Amino acid sequence: MLSDQAKTQILDIRRIRCFSVFYREAFTAIEKGGKMFKRKFFLIVLVVFLIGPISVIRVSAGDVEKININTATAEELKRLNGVGSKYADRIIAYREKFGPFKASEDIMHVSGIGLKTFEKNREIIIVEEPTNN
Repeated sequence: MLSDQAKTQILDIRRIRCFSVFYREAFTAIEKGGKMFKRKFFLIVLVVFLIGPISVIRVSAGDVEKININTATAEELKRLNGVGSKYADRIIAYREKFGPFKASEDIMHVSGIGLKTFEKNREIIIVEEPTNN
């Protein structure tokens, strides 16, 4: 299995190849005339700018450290998107009052944490039972 760094390097190589093809095709089309250039230019720009960022997002998502909402400190919880000091304190207070979260979706029971905040953090929130030492 490839490491995240290797995946990123492969992605960069693919983008460079895509750009070199675009560059070559664009100048060939300019020599042939305007209509062909406009069509190819539009299609290539569409592919590069719509599909390219999706690949980067998928590679980047694996690089994010997971946060266990049952054991995280306020500082760790503030790494969640849309969660500042106030919401981190609310998550901890809820956890202390009602016990550990059973599922990651349970974070939406905390006052002020709704579906939008949960959706932004779905990939990085994990729920594991705290260990008692």
